[in-house]
Amino acid sequence: MKNLKITTLPFPRDSLFGQSESSRVRCGDNFQRLILPALPETIPSFDGEVGRICLAKEMSDKEIVAEVEQLSPFEPQAYVAVIWALAGRHSDDFLLTNSLANVAYVQLDLRILVPHMYKWKYQKSWALYVDEFGKTNWPPGRLVFFQV
Repeated sequence: MKNLKITTLPFPRDSLFGQSESSRVRCGDNFQRLILPALPETIPSFDGEVGRICLAKEMSDKEIVAEVEQLSPFEPQAYVAVIWALAGRHSDDFLLTNSLANVAYVQLDLRILVPHMYKWKYQKSWALYVDEFGKTNWPPGRLVFFQV
């Protein structure tokens, strides 16, 4: 699959996240508790490429990380900057919008967290959740995206 070039300017953290339907991304409790506190009030700019793979079979987090050589976890600020871009203009071309998970890996201190985004057809905003690494086996058809 083709990589996507993403460039963002700094933006206020609160402009992306919220609980209302008008927010670009609605956060689940685990995301609010685990990742939001690690973010500054202003998310710095991001300039890089994001790759993706679509899972052909059910895979665990450990299997995914072992199979995708170029996959390294995002830093929390880089992940949020990418979400800022993907939840807007690029989402229809790059992310799954049929209620299937869009999975990524984020390094937070010594832990790797696994945020996953969903967008249901009847909703205007994305829903964002996070699990601990190794807690989920992802079914075929799920998309994994990563910084190149």
